[in-house]
Amino acid sequence: MIAARSRPLLARWTLVLPLAALTFWITGFLWHSYGQRVEPPIAVTPATQAQLSPVVLPLRTRVLAGTVVGPDDQPIDDALVSLVAADEPHWTWTDAKGHFRLEGLERGEWNVTVTVTAHAPFLVTLPDDEQEHVVRLPDAARTMPAFEKRVTAPLAGHVTPALAGSLDGAEVVLTPVLPLEMLDAPVPRRTLCDPDGKFAIEDLQVGEYVVSVLPAWARDGTWPDLARRSNGSPVSWKHAEGAAELAIDLENGGLHGVVADREGHALEGALVIVSSSASPERVWPPVAADAQGGFTVADLPPGKYLVAVRAGPGSQQVTADVAAKSVVELALKPLAVERAR
Repeated sequence: MIAARSRPLLARWTLVLPLAALTFWITGFLWHSYGQRVEPPIAVTPATQAQLSPVVLPLRTRVLAGTVVGPDDQPIDDALVSLVAADEPHWTWTDAKGHFRLEGLERGEWNVTVTVTAHAPFLVTLPDDEQEHVVRLPDAARTMPAFEKRVTAPLAGHVTPALAGSLDGAEVVLTPVLPLEMLDAPVPRRTLCDPDGKFAIEDLQVGEYVVSVLPAWARDGTWPDLARRSNGSPVSWKHAEGAAELAIDLENGGLHGVVADREGHALEGALVIVSSSASPERVWPPVAADAQGGFTVADLPPGKYLVAVRAGPGSQQVTADVAAKSVVELALKPLAVERAR
């Protein structure tokens, strides 16, 4: 009987609990969506605009005038008078009476600099009193060094070659004995030879010179000097008005050789490079052997040389002592080369 009564009650709770849970969920959803407090937007107030008063520049109506004189009270013309007023430079030059005038200045006093060629720079402070000022330089005028008149005279000369060959394009260089930093010292001069070895300079300054001759391929350079003597001494020349012709006898020597393979065949086109034994960095222009395997290098001042010969994989190097006005015949060994069969 009791069990029969509890069944409707249980059925009733089974229906009420889901409805209550659904109601609770809807209520929470509505509160979460519409019940939160809405924050008002932040009000930003713009900054108050600053009202700046206009900039009033100082009046630039002041005038500075005066006269620049030396310690003897004589006016100095063409003197530079300069100053800086309100970060603005002003300058002028004195006239023939030493007078100067600067306008459009801001109120002084002013620090004035006076610059004159014959005097040391002078700095003076001048008041703003609307008076004519006398600026007296404290130091006496300096005597500036003067160059003596450069005496020149024409030069004519000729070069005599030591070995057969043309001197066309060879360069004659005249280097003054006096150092260039000395006042009135002559300056270096250069001129070219014609095919016959003749040369000329119309206005060579009178003085003492060291004379050197460079081959055509070494023009504008400093070596090799074909005129230098076998003892190492250079050729000197004292140039004067009415001087005689300058005659230069070259002291150069040369090398000659024949390049062949082990079978005695000439190696045409074999490369020959000559360099100074004392200064290996000084290398002469390379030469190639002719159809008979021969070659000649003629622009060699007296001295010792390294001679490198190469043809294909074959190469050798020999030394040679070249004497003045002579040609050394090189004894070259046959080169080991491979010929096409």
